[in-house]
Amino acid sequence: MRSVIAGSVKEEGFKVERLIRKPNPAYNGLGNKYISTLITTPLDASEYAHATNIPGEYAIKYADCLYVVYNNAQGAGSTMTINAPYAYFDNNGIIINIQDVLMEGPWGDSRMPEMLPVDYEPGK
Repeated sequence: MRSVIAGSVKEEGFKVERLIRKPNPAYNGLGNKYISTLITTPLDASEYAHATNIPGEYAIKYADCLYVVYNNAQGAGSTMTINAPYAYFDNNGIIINIQDVLMEGPWGDSRMPEMLPVDYEPGK
């Protein structure tokens, strides 16, 4: 989130893509609940985030899921689903109401967003 604020998503090794999810009509409790389509063209931060009229507060809004890949990490990316009209976050990149966002993948598995210190900086 701090990379979004700084306008340096790509420079800091992140790629944010559009993930379209539709309910799977054949889902019966087994298999995939959704039919997913990943659009691999990176999104510009202006397509999903913007400043609010409250100093130090920002908002994310996107109709589909956001698929976030960190280039310096191995494995799959993380999926962010916004469950509210907007998900707000502060200057430190902390989501103000964590219930507004569902994290899946490495971030969700490890609950990384909640565990990292506010001033965390990834290693060089």
